[in-house]
Amino acid sequence: MAAASAKRAQAQHERIRLETDERRAQLVELALAIFSKHPYDEVSIDDFARRAKISKGLVYHYFPTKRHLYVAGLREAARQLLAAIEPRTHPARAGEISIERLREAGLTEIRIALDAYFDFVAARGPAFVALMRGGIGSDTEIARVVEDTRLKLMKRILQQAPAALDRPIVRAALRGWIGFVESASIRWLEKKDTSREDVVRVCVDVFFASVVAALAR
Repeated sequence: MAAASAKRAQAQHERIRLETDERRAQLVELALAIFSKHPYDEVSIDDFARRAKISKGLVYHYFPTKRHLYVAGLREAARQLLAAIEPRTHPARAGEISIERLREAGLTEIRIALDAYFDFVAARGPAFVALMRGGIGSDTEIARVVEDTRLKLMKRILQQAPAALDRPIVRAALRGWIGFVESASIRWLEKKDTSREDVVRVCVDVFFASVVAALAR
């Protein structure tokens, strides 16, 4: 009898936890959608609660401040971006590197990663811009989320490249390249005066040029 009661209590607790997690996830997705379209200062908790069709008190139950809500949305944008470019395969990475091998073994995977990256940019454009540009001035946590995302993007790229590229000078070059891709993709998203294909090709060419310059050192 006691064991049955304990199981029912445990099941109820698990159900409540799952419902709580699901509601929080829904609120985070809504925050991402709202902050993607409106500047941080233009969004109030009252507005958010009205859009979510819940009380302001319930919003504060999940997020103590508007900043917490914003950071949660930003982290979700980062999660979606990183999931979008998760490598589907992990090619053999051993062996010495050469310019010819880099072209043959590396650029195909880099192109695949860039295509996935631009798929995300095209599908979730405002969310992508919100992630990469932040929204609360010089807030250190926001800056950390954005920089952590950039470093993880670089790591994903290196996972798809020959192992010989994984060295400090190449990492430095690729960190700069990530910034180039980010700026180029935001401009493409906002201007649409250049084809996506051309922008991706330029990003691939700059990747190759950056790595070659780094290896020459």
